[in-house]
Amino acid sequence: MKKNNLAKDSFILIFVQCVTMCGSLVQAMILSRTLTKFEYGTYSQGVLLVSVATAFVGLGLNNSINYFYNKTEDIEKKKIYTNTIFFLTFIFGLIGALIIILSNKLIADYFANSQLAHLIIYISFRPLFINIISLYQTLYVSNQMTKVIAIRNLMVSICQVAITTLVSLFVHNIALIFILLCILDLTQIFIFSTFYRKKVFEIKLFKFDFNIFRPILTYAVPLAAALMVGTLLINMDNLFIGKLMSTEDLALYTNMSKELPFSFIGGCLTTVITPVIIKLFNAGEKQTFFRIWSNYIQLGYLTTWTFCCGAIVCAPELLTFLYSEKYIDGINIFIIYIIVGMFRFTYFGMILTAKGRTKIILFYSLITMLLNLFLNIILFHFMGMIGSAIGTLISMATMNILQLIHGSVIAGVSFFKIINIRGMIIFLMKLVITGIICKFIKNGLYSVLVNSTCILVITYVTFVLILLGLNFKKLNIIVKQLNIEI
Repeated sequence: MKKNNLAKDSFILIFVQCVTMCGSLVQAMILSRTLTKFEYGTYSQGVLLVSVATAFVGLGLNNSINYFYNKTEDIEKKKIYTNTIFFLTFIFGLIGALIIILSNKLIADYFANSQLAHLIIYISFRPLFINIISLYQTLYVSNQMTKVIAIRNLMVSICQVAITTLVSLFVHNIALIFILLCILDLTQIFIFSTFYRKKVFEIKLFKFDFNIFRPILTYAVPLAAALMVGTLLINMDNLFIGKLMSTEDLALYTNMSKELPFSFIGGCLTTVITPVIIKLFNAGEKQTFFRIWSNYIQLGYLTTWTFCCGAIVCAPELLTFLYSEKYIDGINIFIIYIIVGMFRFTYFGMILTAKGRTKIILFYSLITMLLNLFLNIILFHFMGMIGSAIGTLISMATMNILQLIHGSVIAGVSFFKIINIRGMIIFLMKLVITGIICKFIKNGLYSVLVNSTCILVITYVTFVLILLGLNFKKLNIIVKQLNIEI
């Protein structure tokens, strides 16, 4: 048996993921201050296009490599599956890049922004590069090389911040930012492939097995459709605002809806735990699985909700610190998206993915997307941009609850055994009481301090420390239980 320290691997990723997300925020902070709203809106349209296209051309193959690589111990089978999945990713990525280039005018017309047309050529290949990098990251985690991913994420984050800072301050050229990001992607792919060849085996792109296309795509396509639908769900507000409102309005909404680094612990746990969950299912280790799943969920909401609620208490100060006063009109949307972040403390479809029930994931994702589209249309008509944000909150919460309930049924365990409802309610009460106390503290600080950033730091740190102190014993127990042998 090999000791697999999930807590250790997760905390490595958590630390660097925090740095990575903070780096992304720093980029947004710099661009928000150095670019006009129109320029930042144009940049946001390019990023939005990359995000949507990445999900579409990826075809769910990242999940496939996680599944097929970890379901067998035969190294030759691992090689065949890996080569084939990389080949499919490469082909679909090239096709996607060509479609984006040929759709240049249609994309610019959709956003009513002719400046976007000049960026398409620099954007088109990034989805392919990002998906290949994602495949490598999954392989590295599956081979317990988490530290390599940690170092990579840290270095990439630093490079991205440097690119954004230097270009926006000295050159002021959005196209150059995308060009340099492409170069950075290619550099990562070269380093990943070289290191993986030395440590595990060489991935031979064109040494694929046509006979396993069908099982790979059978598994991947429903997941791909679910990912596409999920991506549209996440970005629907921005697509909606980008079509119906101005580029400047999209700049505002993009910043307000940007994910803040609050759910990074749950995300990193998901990355490390997913391969283990698949192995536990195949080995029939139900009791170990139940323990890991329950602790994973508890650690997710205890940390994520703490960080999110602290941000709500300090929302005006946090928004101003991140994006400057010129974005303060979006405060209500900003708060709603912090609440959306509270529902990202875990991957609710983990069990469905581990059991290969990809069609069910697709079904729930499709229902949620249709619900979100309906709510966007209705609520936008009556409430404007804030209506779109509320629609996203309602639809995402609905999908997560349905996936979690269905997953517990498939796993053969009571929903209430995995989710401690009483414990959640008690924790929410702690959050509310602590929030009220810290609100009074914040108001009192304004009578003695002028700098809003100092008030933000003092209030937020106080809130987080109180909650972590109240739950320290419980968190320590959970972390110790996230060590298993497989």
